[in-house]
Amino acid sequence: MTGELVLRTNLGDHSPFASIKAGALGLAGMRLDFCGPKSPPSGFKDMVRNGAYDLGELALGTYLQAVIYHKPIILLPVTITARLQHAMVVCRRDRRFDPAQAAGKRIGVRSYTQTTGIWVRGILDETYGVDPGDVTWVVTEEAHLAEYVDPDNVQRAGVANDQMLSLLMDGKIDAAVFGADLPRDQPDIVPLIPSPDAAARDWYDRHGYVPINHMLAIRRDVADRHPKQVHDLYRLFAQAAVAAPKGDDGIDYLPFGFEAVRAPVEAMISHAVRQKIIPRHLSFDEVFGEAERLLA
Repeated sequence: MTGELVLRTNLGDHSPFASIKAGALGLAGMRLDFCGPKSPPSGFKDMVRNGAYDLGELALGTYLQAVIYHKPIILLPVTITARLQHAMVVCRRDRRFDPAQAAGKRIGVRSYTQTTGIWVRGILDETYGVDPGDVTWVVTEEAHLAEYVDPDNVQRAGVANDQMLSLLMDGKIDAAVFGADLPRDQPDIVPLIPSPDAAARDWYDRHGYVPINHMLAIRRDVADRHPKQVHDLYRLFAQAAVAAPKGDDGIDYLPFGFEAVRAPVEAMISHAVRQKIIPRHLSFDEVFGEAERLLA
């Protein structure tokens, strides 16, 4: 169609947004070209380094670094994925240890800057008193931002990410943090944190929010040229989130809107500074000021 706005989009097959990906829920005069990789995180590096996508989900930790390194991307207050994170760190059943004894251990994680890893380190720090600097973090990948240099207590494993489980089973690491690739139905692998579901619910009851992993981001030049369409996109994703089936636990896993995401975003900022992901504290306005002005 003449005049149709086509946005190259990196969005995974997340059930709350299936209607958008299927085209059942869309916007007149705009088409989302879902050309991203099957696994959306594989496209994050290209988005922040090369502007490969006009629109897409982006890890919250990656976006905070994008702000620090002045990348031309705007984060919208739309949660794409969020989860309680206590079950995401696992260990061998026969080598299980108290989470409070993680100092001095070797813990694997895909990338030191992976958002799930940031949340897990925050939990170990806040709940179990484990300083993230006292653990050796064994990683298989570099950060999405080329400018970032890992801290001294981070080591490269020299293997592909799909070998993380092998490192754990071979005893080369003491525990490992997984995301969507969390190994399930592995009898020799158990959560490091005892009764993780109960621990996560207790954490949620005290904090009042779900840790956010991915949010919706748009290239600044696209947003500047099409401000009305940014409003339309925000409403489109909000409509899909509202229509999505809710869990039985009464927890909102898809907060949207500036105030709804404020607590987890500010917590992530604090964790990121303490863990040397970013060199200084970012204000909420530094993270969302551009989006607030666009959506005013």
